[in-house]
Amino acid sequence: MPRQKLSLEGSACIETAKRIARQMGHSHYHSGHLLLSFFEGGTSRAFIVLDSIGISGYEIKKLLQKISPPIGQRVLEPAPDKEMEKILDEALRLTQDRGEDLTGEHHLLMAMMKNRDSVACRMIIQLEWNPELIIAESQGQQL
Repeated sequence: MPRQKLSLEGSACIETAKRIARQMGHSHYHSGHLLLSFFEGGTSRAFIVLDSIGISGYEIKKLLQKISPPIGQRVLEPAPDKEMEKILDEALRLTQDRGEDLTGEHHLLMAMMKNRDSVACRMIIQLEWNPELIIAESQGQQL
């Protein structure tokens, strides 16, 4: 991602989102793929926030497969869709506003929840969770 410096964790989540999209046969990755990526490994700050309020990776995966089903296409390197580009820009702004140097997965999570039209935010709302609570919890997850 040329616009900003990602933390190791933020970069790992983006790479995992790309892998999830590729496995689903999607040529682009979006915030739904990124949201699911937070549950892999179970140690990221974004995972800790989501897990602490009771959101499970199983629920996210099941809903992602429903709203964005696998298509069986062979994809080498998924690109970010336009929604994801906006989220990456917002995550950078959040990083700068907080006076931090690196964009972490918690910045990405907050950016997704601030964008009510994002796939991830719509998924959270559909699962009857509060995006504002996720933002508030994420803000407390600084190093």
